[in-house]
Amino acid sequence: MTTLIVGPANSGKSGIARELCEAGAWWLNLSPASPQFGPLGSADLCAPGNHQSGFRFIGTMHLQRAPLEALDAIRWAKAQSADAGLVVEMPIASLSAVPVHLYRHVVTSLGPGRVVSTGIEGLDWLMCAQHGCEFEVRAPEGASDTRSPSSTNAQRRAAIRSYLGDGHQHEVSIRTARVVGARIGSGLALETGELEELRAMGLNEAVYGEVDSRTLYVVTRGEPDPSAVTACTDRFGCRDAHLVHPRAFAGLIVGLENSHGEHFAIARVVASKLEECVLVVESSSKDLAPVFALHLGLWKTDDLGNEIGEVRRWQV
Repeated sequence: MTTLIVGPANSGKSGIARELCEAGAWWLNLSPASPQFGPLGSADLCAPGNHQSGFRFIGTMHLQRAPLEALDAIRWAKAQSADAGLVVEMPIASLSAVPVHLYRHVVTSLGPGRVVSTGIEGLDWLMCAQHGCEFEVRAPEGASDTRSPSSTNAQRRAAIRSYLGDGHQHEVSIRTARVVGARIGSGLALETGELEELRAMGLNEAVYGEVDSRTLYVVTRGEPDPSAVTACTDRFGCRDAHLVHPRAFAGLIVGLENSHGEHFAIARVVASKLEECVLVVESSSKDLAPVFALHLGLWKTDDLGNEIGEVRRWQV
C-alpha cells in the first residue's frame, strides 16, 4: 500500500515515515529544503530499513516551483519500490491555486490507500483520490524550529559547500548532454552561419541561439536595438524572442544525471562558454562521470555557498 504523509514543516512527518520505512516500506522524502541525506534541493529515497537508495534533483527549496521534477521523483520512486510498500512525505506550504494543482497531480499519480495529515484538518477533499482511501489527522509532533535566520542560513551554506567540495571545475557540453528544466536546450541550436547572420543583423554579441517552435532564444551580451531583435525574429520565422545574458547562468545549482538515469551529483555553474556550447561547473568530484543530462535548477549561490535567490521558471 502507498501511504502519503502531508503537513507543514516540523510537524512530525519524517518521524512517521521513518517508522514505516524501518518496518519494511520504501520512503520518498519530497521536502527539498530538508532531505534526509541527499543534497539540498533534492528528493531522496530510502530503502526498507532506512537505507540510503538515491536522490532526484528538484532544483529549488519550494516544491510547488518544480512540479515536473516532483512528479518525476514519484515516477522514479515507484519504479524503485516496485510492488513493495511506499511512503511519500510531502510538505504542505500553501493551499493557493498552483500548489493545490500540484498536490492533486501527486495524489493522482500515487493513488494512496492511506493519507496521514500532521496538523492540518479538512484535507480529505484534496488528498483522497480514490474510494476507500483512509484519511487520518494527527497532532503535530515535531519541535518548533527556534533557530535564528542567520543560524539556518549558516547551516544551509555549510551543506551546500559540502556537496560542492573544493570546487573542482569541469566543462559540460550541451551538444552531448541533454539540458533539462530550462528554456535552453528545448529547441534546435543555430548553426555557426546562422549565428553570424544574427550578428550581422544587429545582435552583435550573440554567442548562442536556438529556435524553439515559434520562439527565437538567444544568449547575448549587451542591449540589442529592438528593431534588430524584431528583424532576427522575422528572419527565423518566429513570433517571439527571448534574450538571455551569459552571466544569468553563473551561480545556478545543477543536478547531474548519468546514462543509467541516476542523479549522481550536484554542481554549480561558474561560467558559460556557450560559443563553444559549454557550461563550466564546479563540484566535489575530481573526476566527473560522463554527464548524460544536466538538470538546471532555479536557485543560485555565490562562491561561498550563500544563497542569492532564484530565477524565474524558464528564465534561462
